[in-house]
Amino acid sequence: MKSINLSLGTAILMAISIDNASAKDKQSEAFLKKAIEGNFAEVSMGDLAQQNGPRG
Repeated sequence: MKSINLSLGTAILMAISIDNASAKDKQSEAFLKKAIEGNFAEVSMGDLAQQNGPRG
């Protein structure tokens, strides 16, 4: 749960950065969007692994 909160905070900061990007920074904007999506996917996969992994 801690990682989800951290990821959400990071995503919010990155979204603010995207909003402040100028027109010439479209490549940077696209990169940030993909990074945010990848971060959420990674967190989701980690949560899924914890739920379905071996119980110790």
